Amino acid sequence: MPKKLPKAAEPVLLDLEQFVLHAAVEFEHHWFFAAHETVTRFDDVLSEWNFWWSSCSSVTWTATVVSLSKFYETNVHTVNVHHFMDLLASDPSQDWSEELYQMRAILASSEKIARDITLLRSNYHIHKNRKLTFEETYGKTSSKWNDLRDLIENSRLVLNVVVRAIDGNEIITSEPARIIREQLTEIVGQLHRNRTP
Repeated sequence: MPKKLPKAAEPVLLDLEQFVLHAAVEFEHHWFFAAHETVTRFDDVLSEWNFWWSSCSSVTWTATVVSLSKFYETNVHTVNVHHFMDLLASDPSQDWSEELYQMRAILASSEKIARDITLLRSNYHIHKNRKLTFEETYGKTSSKWNDLRDLIENSRLVLNVVVRAIDGNEIITSEPARIIREQLTEIVGQLHRNRTP
């Protein structure tokens, strides 16, 4: 039988879904400009439009980090996955213990990278310790560049535990990511076709 979210958890779930979708789209956007195949295929365009390529790559990386760190942070005064789980645990009308157990297991598998993302957000991207370069800040973590893709997927899986319990559906990030990839390919392809020799 489908469960019903506690009233206080409804807007929190909506915010968390948006964090995950924004992170997926922004990471795909970033990865489009960072990928070797894009640079090889559109080298002439990216050379000519270097300021655009650099700013898009940098800004979308920052947006990905911010969305994911908001999802995973543990501040009790903000909307985050831990706050959402507390709301489920305090629901007197339903037993969410099985869902909470599954969510905790998924969160445990991504604890290190989630902590690293919060470190990047706090020490560089948002609060930005002016004494540290990005490389120095990133060097304080043990994460790899592409770990964000796994963290986005784990975030989606955490929320899907609850969404499936509510209505049997799932949050899908692959379709928005595919759309942004196609749109960026078209934009850069148009720039490539319109280049004057």
